[in-house]
Amino acid sequence: MRILRFLYTNSRFEALSPLTLVRRLHARSFEELLHNADDQKFKCAVTGPTQVFLRPLTPSFYLLNYLKLRNNNNLSNLKPAEFQLILRSFKLFNNGNRLTEREKQTAIKILNLLLHDANELGIQLNIGDFTHMLRIAMYIGYEPVADKVIKTVKKNELRPSLNYLNCVLGNYGGCRWSLNKFNSPAWKGSPTQEPVSTAMLEAVDIDFPRNGFAPDSTTYDYLIVGLARDGKIEEIRDLLKRIWGIGQGKPGERLVERNNSTYPTSHTILSVASAFGYLGDIPAAVELCKELSETYKIRFSELAWCYIIYWSTVAPKFKSAAGITNMSYPDIYSRMYYLSNKDRVPYPKIYQTVIAYYKKTGKSGLIERVCQRWMKHLLHSQRTLTMKEKEKQKEMLIKEISFIISSKKEDKPSSQNRIRVKWMKLLHQLQFYLKS
Repeated sequence: MRILRFLYTNSRFEALSPLTLVRRLHARSFEELLHNADDQKFKCAVTGPTQVFLRPLTPSFYLLNYLKLRNNNNLSNLKPAEFQLILRSFKLFNNGNRLTEREKQTAIKILNLLLHDANELGIQLNIGDFTHMLRIAMYIGYEPVADKVIKTVKKNELRPSLNYLNCVLGNYGGCRWSLNKFNSPAWKGSPTQEPVSTAMLEAVDIDFPRNGFAPDSTTYDYLIVGLARDGKIEEIRDLLKRIWGIGQGKPGERLVERNNSTYPTSHTILSVASAFGYLGDIPAAVELCKELSETYKIRFSELAWCYIIYWSTVAPKFKSAAGITNMSYPDIYSRMYYLSNKDRVPYPKIYQTVIAYYKKTGKSGLIERVCQRWMKHLLHSQRTLTMKEKEKQKEMLIKEISFIISSKKEDKPSSQNRIRVKWMKLLHQLQFYLKS
């Protein structure tokens, strides 16, 4: 049956380009080998159709060869250095952002195989190897693997590194983009039953000094996310004020210099945007991110704006711990993004998210406003755009404008003509400027 299925799949490969063919066969080999893992404890079929290129997993040839050796019972020939190379070659695309459940299960199987085989072969992994595994466990949100790694490190009496301790905190509190996956009671305005920030604060107060380490900016990034999960908005404000002097409402004096390990980074801005967005205080998210950016000369990135726009669209769904958002106006934040970044290349995802929200809520007038803003942004930044980027963004914009025109079919003929003429003129103007 498996052979027949594979032959059928091969018949479809004939129509693909050589590069696509190699990549898909590579992904197929990876899943077939993972399916055939000999150890009964971890033998588990990967069901369902192969996803194109195994997008979130990056199965290197080191990992493929490891699975081949495992299936042929030749693991005893592996040297410790080779096993460590295989372990480090296992990575997640885009740090595991937007993993599907099936992709997550595949990553869990590989982690379990690596941990099991290291123990069976008597290979002594170092703290860097365990940190790498702990980081992957954090990205996929799988606590059993994290607990296993932490117990092994304690059992082997390995001296932790600062990166390792930060990954432990990340496993307690989760990473930034995983906030929308948590069903924390903070969404309902009530305290959590099992606060994660308590364990994180204990680790910072006890484990860090015990091993001779001081918290760095990454430590506080994870701590901000953990406090947000528990709905502790005042504690986050206090942390920002105490560590970086942020929260005065205007750019102030720096409390740390650039050569200090606690100097905030662009990731700090992402954590603040995620935390206050999750807690429902979108205006505070924008205000604090701007203050942090201006005080410490950090760029307020497009990704941070994406987080703010996202939380402004989902905030009406819940009563947050901040007790602020029942209504939300993502159009306001897309306008703020435009005003602060109009000379930069526009990030389409920001405008598309706002348009999708107004499509869902049936506010066609606001869709027109956002499209006009997007068009202005394109015209302002057209000198920095390549021809390929110009064409791509123009196609995206035309798609949204087509929706506006088609949605007006139920209106009076005069109104339909007015809308059509208006947008055709604007598109003609855009075409002229982009070509020039």
